[in-house]
Amino acid sequence: MLFTKITDNSECSCLTESYVDLSNTFARRVRKAPDMKEGDFKNHYERDQHPISVECEDICGYHGVSVEIWNDASSSTLLEKYQATANYSPKYKNNISVFKFKNDAGVVKYTPNQEVYNEFHYDFFKEDTFIVDRLELVKMIPLIPTKNA
Repeated sequence: MLFTKITDNSECSCLTESYVDLSNTFARRVRKAPDMKEGDFKNHYERDQHPISVECEDICGYHGVSVEIWNDASSSTLLEKYQATANYSPKYKNNISVFKFKNDAGVVKYTPNQEVYNEFHYDFFKEDTFIVDRLELVKMIPLIPTKNA
């Protein structure tokens, strides 16, 4: 796998302690169901956002895509958190995509020390030619009930 979009654009060693994870399930808030879109997995740099800080932890965080591990220990806590935030912004990413990584998607790195400590947080560093088809959708969970339900 190639990661030149990260390694050529930073003096930081963002990929240290990262690894391929094809067995765990992860979650991320996404815009529309039933499918995941490329735009749902853009990092900050791809959205033309740059950190104010020059600290490697911040720079690497902007190169990564935030995901959270989804398992028996985390799913109810994360669902509650996502539902609470969806109430504040009901038109913004109102679905949870639960997925697994396939071969050549990229690597993950455990990064619980965000602005607020989050024991389930990981950064996903996409391989240079990443496409959303390299993720296996396990399920899509709507956070806001549809009006026709």
